Amino acid sequence: VTGGVATALGPPLGGALVAGLGPEAGWRCCLLLSSPCAVVTLLLAARRLPPPRRTARNSRLDVLGLGLLCGCTLTLMVPFIRTPDSGGEALVWGTAVCALAAVFAVHQRLRVRRGRQPLVHPALTSSKPYLLGTAVAMAQFGSSLAAFLVITVFLQDGLGLSALLTAA
Repeated sequence: VTGGVATALGPPLGGALVAGLGPEAGWRCCLLLSSPCAVVTLLLAARRLPPPRRTARNSRLDVLGLGLLCGCTLTLMVPFIRTPDSGGEALVWGTAVCALAAVFAVHQRLRVRRGRQPLVHPALTSSKPYLLGTAVAMAQFGSSLAAFLVITVFLQDGLGLSALLTAA
């Protein structure tokens, strides 16, 4: 549902922002569109979802694991947002992602050994259906993002259409 709504409403809202505010401020505001959506989602979740139940003694949130995962995601995404100036800089970002992912994997294994709940259970890496499903989902998601990006760049840069017209 969320992906469908984002796909339906994102381009027209983004196009309207770029058309109304100009290329610089418009694109920056497009990146902020997710903030009010996140606030509304959190408010609705707090009102509509039942309160959490404690099912295990050691089911506290893995804050360190969450921090490592967020750091890994941030380190993976920054080079796409801010293109590295050289191959060396790209190598540093890639090494940082691999290091954070390795530390995260070790941390998750240690949590399981200590009898605590991990964010991602290490046993999932040996499940063929899980690995195949994850690979297919990543390929589908990545290819649709790439297709939308190529089409958008072609319509705007190649054909000279406005952001609002491209969104339509």
